[in-house]
Amino acid sequence: MLSAKDEAINKHLEKGNNMGLKILHLSDLHISSNEDLNYTTLRKGILKYLRENQVKIDLVAFTGDIVDRNDVTAFSKAREFFQELLEICGLTSERLLIVPGNHDMERSDMLRNILDPEKIKADEYLKANWKYIKVRMDAYSEFVTSLGIANEEVA
Repeated sequence: MLSAKDEAINKHLEKGNNMGLKILHLSDLHISSNEDLNYTTLRKGILKYLRENQVKIDLVAFTGDIVDRNDVTAFSKAREFFQELLEICGLTSERLLIVPGNHDMERSDMLRNILDPEKIKADEYLKANWKYIKVRMDAYSEFVTSLGIANEEVA
């Protein structure tokens, strides 16, 4: 069930009038279980600014690098941040778009082979190794699911 705000936004968009749609775009938070004070201060500053200025946001788009170097323990900090962000903005998880970045998955020499034409062709490599590649996104997938965002399964 959509919130009253989501229904109002949908009606606004159905009329073809999206000139007033306000999107908050964030990226590269690089949340870590042992991060320095700068990143923590940045996140707190974003939340404080939105809360104090009562900025009206219709959609939050986050494009990559939620955590740093696939620090799977940091996804719990990330979940807390996004839940508070949505609460401050008065949004549901349907109004949160998250795209994973290269730090949001486990990277290894195996994935570098995709880019090396001398070793193997990318299409053949992906077909042969998809189940091993996909498991590297498990922590990210669990994070997205915990926020209540639809997590489309890739075959």
